[in-house]
Amino acid sequence: MNKKSFLFLVAMIIFLSSCALNNHTIQTPYQPTLHKIEGSEKYSVFTKVDYQPVFQNDPKAVGVKKNGYGFETARIYMAENVEDWLKKAFDKELKSAGLDVVNSQNNNAIKITLDVRQIFVEPWVGFWSCDVIGILKIEVKLDSPNKDSYFIRKFVTYDKLTTIVWLDSMHETRIINVVQKTIPEIVKEINLLLASNS
Repeated sequence: MNKKSFLFLVAMIIFLSSCALNNHTIQTPYQPTLHKIEGSEKYSVFTKVDYQPVFQNDPKAVGVKKNGYGFETARIYMAENVEDWLKKAFDKELKSAGLDVVNSQNNNAIKITLDVRQIFVEPWVGFWSCDVIGILKIEVKLDSPNKDSYFIRKFVTYDKLTTIVWLDSMHETRIINVVQKTIPEIVKEINLLLASNS
């Protein structure tokens, strides 16, 4: 190996390992994907998100980075608290679908609680490659205001990318993907439930 190739290899190792050693913050805002759903405008909803952080002292942490040996080296964070970010995303999707999102619980509003059981991203390091895996587990509870009943449904979304180099953007994309897949699905199911019970 000549001197130039050796220096390039050393520079690449330092560059890639420094990525694994630095915490990363996800700044990406949620983009609604649903269009107005017929009949949804007649419903008012009040939303709440419950979330117990994976790391008790880090309410913004949503993942870990690992080096080539599979050892945790840094963390992935949201720019704001996870429950606040998910509530904003959920409210945006509900509004996009045509539902009226209210800021306080009233007698006519349907209460929807997202109990976030897990939102996490991490690389599973293998010998030749790595699987960067994002997962989101949510239990949705809908309380009907006019009936003594409630409905519960669980959603689990998983997103995986196999790669030989795992960059910050790959971790970020896994988190965004699981949320962008799950939230619209929840809103569609809520609308179907409301339509069938009206």
